[in-house]
Amino acid sequence: MDTSALISLQMTGLLKIASENIDIVLTQLVVEELKELKQYNDQVGRASEEVLHLTESGSINIINISKDVEDIQSSSVDEGEASCFVLAKKNKIRNLVMDDIKAASTLEELAIKEGIRQRISVAVIKELLNEDIISKEEAKRVVKEMIKDRGWKGGVLEVLAEEYLYAE
Repeated sequence: MDTSALISLQMTGLLKIASENIDIVLTQLVVEELKELKQYNDQVGRASEEVLHLTESGSINIINISKDVEDIQSSSVDEGEASCFVLAKKNKIRNLVMDDIKAASTLEELAIKEGIRQRISVAVIKELLNEDIISKEEAKRVVKEMIKDRGWKGGVLEVLAEEYLYAE
């Protein structure tokens, strides 16, 4: 899972519950991004610090990936996203969760070739809903908050979020 998706889920208050019910794995490079973001005295900084607490407690697993990351990096795919993709590829992880549309678009062809399904953080909320861990009302509420708090209103992520939530 990449930095943006971790922050999105933490801002909803569902990351801890997700980590207790879904195997969440991230890279050391994502941890470094979170450490940089926690410096900011805002909602993203606070969420980053809380995600780091979950990694320190062992609720979220960290795997160090350094090889092949540079091969995937581009102006649209940063080091953290590239490391998550390499992690998914090398460990045969089927679902890669990231909230960066440009990176996902850039990686789409390679993801299809490698059998990796790219998802946004709302897919995790949908999984919690499908497993009856959260209610439909809570899922709707947190997705609405996520759209507002993450600045997705009127964009591709708002459309995707609503598609995930309302798909049967």
